[in-house]
Amino acid sequence: MKNRFAASVAMCLILLLGLPVRAQFGGFTNKGLVGVGRIPAGSFDQLGPNVDTLGGVFSSMAFDLSSWRRTGDAANGFTYSGTLYGLPDRGFGDGAQNYLPRIEKFDISVKPFFGAGPVAQNQMTLQNVSALLFSTMSGANFTGFDGNDATVTTHPQSMTGSLGGGRRSIDPEGLVLRASDGGYWVSDEYGPFIYRFDSFGRLQQTIKPPAALIPKPSFTGASAPASGRFNNRGLEGLSLTPDGRRLVAALQSPAVQDGNDNNGSIYTRILVYDVEAGSPNENKLIGEYVYQLTLKGNPSQTRNTPFSELYALSATQFLVLERDGRGGDTGNGSLYKKVNLADVSAATNIAGTGYDLAPGTTGALQLPKTGALPTGLVAATRQDFVDLIDTTQLSRFGLNISNPPDQNTLAEKWEGLALVPLRDTSTPDDYLLLVGNDNDFKAANVFHNGVIVGTNSIQIDSMILAYRVTLPVAGLRRTSEAQHFVGQHYLDFLNRQPDPAGFEFWTNQIADCGADAQCADVKRVNVSAAFFLSIEFQETGYLVYRIHQAAFGTGERLRRQDFLPDTRKVGQNVAVGQGAWEQQLEANTQAFAQEFVSRQAFLDRYPLSLTAAQFVDALSANTGGSLSPSERDDLVNKLGAGTLSRAQVLRSIADDADFRQKEFNRAFVLMEYFGYLGRNPNDSPDTDFAGYDFWLSKLNGFGGDFVRAEMVKAFISSSEYRQRVGLP
Repeated sequence: MKNRFAASVAMCLILLLGLPVRAQFGGFTNKGLVGVGRIPAGSFDQLGPNVDTLGGVFSSMAFDLSSWRRTGDAANGFTYSGTLYGLPDRGFGDGAQNYLPRIEKFDISVKPFFGAGPVAQNQMTLQNVSALLFSTMSGANFTGFDGNDATVTTHPQSMTGSLGGGRRSIDPEGLVLRASDGGYWVSDEYGPFIYRFDSFGRLQQTIKPPAALIPKPSFTGASAPASGRFNNRGLEGLSLTPDGRRLVAALQSPAVQDGNDNNGSIYTRILVYDVEAGSPNENKLIGEYVYQLTLKGNPSQTRNTPFSELYALSATQFLVLERDGRGGDTGNGSLYKKVNLADVSAATNIAGTGYDLAPGTTGALQLPKTGALPTGLVAATRQDFVDLIDTTQLSRFGLNISNPPDQNTLAEKWEGLALVPLRDTSTPDDYLLLVGNDNDFKAANVFHNGVIVGTNSIQIDSMILAYRVTLPVAGLRRTSEAQHFVGQHYLDFLNRQPDPAGFEFWTNQIADCGADAQCADVKRVNVSAAFFLSIEFQETGYLVYRIHQAAFGTGERLRRQDFLPDTRKVGQNVAVGQGAWEQQLEANTQAFAQEFVSRQAFLDRYPLSLTAAQFVDALSANTGGSLSPSERDDLVNKLGAGTLSRAQVLRSIADDADFRQKEFNRAFVLMEYFGYLGRNPNDSPDTDFAGYDFWLSKLNGFGGDFVRAEMVKAFISSSEYRQRVGLP
């Protein structure tokens, strides 16, 4: 206890002295930079060496919350890991190359540093594991080449004969993971459209913005259009609200008709789409709000700082990344790069008004270039939050904003945002805020499609900065806690990482209760029990229990250390509803049963010298005589005739309906200990099976009704369980 107390005091001192609070707005707190990760500029992605440079990968990024893992301990520091998806933009050369747009997948781990520094930039590891190319349903790849074919008026497309080869053009800038089907939402700058791709990267759907934002007369990004989105300033930000019902997009800069002259105008837009399945407004624009940019991009030009990314904390509150076009190899020192807070709850919704009509259309309205908005039109509120060029924080990790630059100078373009929950019981609203750069493919030699397409005298690594922040958004916390609860159940009961669709479904069962604590308590019990009752667990974990019981009569004395490895063997690569799961499960079960009867412990109990009748009768005795006389005789005859093997007989007995029913409650109680408490029933703090016997008696007394017996509720509410999994 003394050592634990000392460690806690030391951690508090580190947090107080090493990380001074940088900003605080109604509980929103920036606790400072806690980690840096780098990918060398000359790296290649998984398509192979000298094929495609791994560049621009954090133009947008998304962390897969279902992959979240935490290892380590409070005394020595936790490491947070999972899967991060990165979205390169259109490639090297501002749309002049036939780069094939894609999504890059990474394994990421972060061990935050909370000290004063200076310290090496080794808090983060990033391992590229795959690249997924975008294509149309016909299989033709998209191109990053400029959408310069003016004869195509429905979508951006490169000209036939150009490097783009007449392919559809996309400059991807915003990325959202679709848990429901493993696909993606992607926003782009050429359209500026929002695309839905399936898990194979094939285009499924296109959402077009209001007519006011579509560039006229064409989709080219090489020059400014007469109206619509400014060139190379489309839908730069994209995010999904925590409840999964709203898709939020951000226009990087004001539209041309809204005064976008040499970047001097200040009013851009946040768009909100309803993407709830089955909603009458599904995929329709339901909200649109004015957002006021700063004018700190270049004081000599009164230039705005464009919108580079957005992260939805709720349906009305967002993190907004604004940055200047300075730093890195631009020859100009950075002036403004910040993650700000935005709130549209009091802003005017202009969706469906004259501001959405194409210029020149009757009733069309335009936002002013600068100055006050028209009477009655209220913009989103905004406040500075995280200053990326805070030199005090940067110096702790050897970073700078020097001009001329060196390898530790912050790059010009910071464009990606992601949140990783810390799930710290003492600070439940704390997260790691990841901010990623677009290095613009600044490798010494840039490869596209196996050919060097450009060179750079100054190389810029792809980088991620990690900040610890407090985000007191009730819905965000509730969703995070529900995700943690559900994710832990996948690990504890199914012995695997969650599949995105199932993870989203079970999380929403709890999160949909909102602030109703009683509803959430009931849902947690139901969701928890559903994992034990699921087909997947019944045919993996419960099957293993029954096989051990039929073979050795283990019951509650089955050891968790024996149960888990066997369950993993049966459940390997099995996720119900995913792919050919039934065939995989059957193959695993057959292999496990054969391996089980070959174990020395089994052969010692059941030597090969036993007759068929002796073998079957011995197994049947362990089931309490669950086999009927005819069932027993059938197994004896088939084993004796060689039409069934020992493994098949054991499995047949384990699958007997009467045996399954008889052992159900016993296994249910045992799995409460294995799953929730991560221990055997007689392990410390227990010394015997009295606790197990109590819950079995209570469950039996209520006829197996776990709700009335309050068994699941008691286990998931226990301090032992909550401390084990890190729930408040």
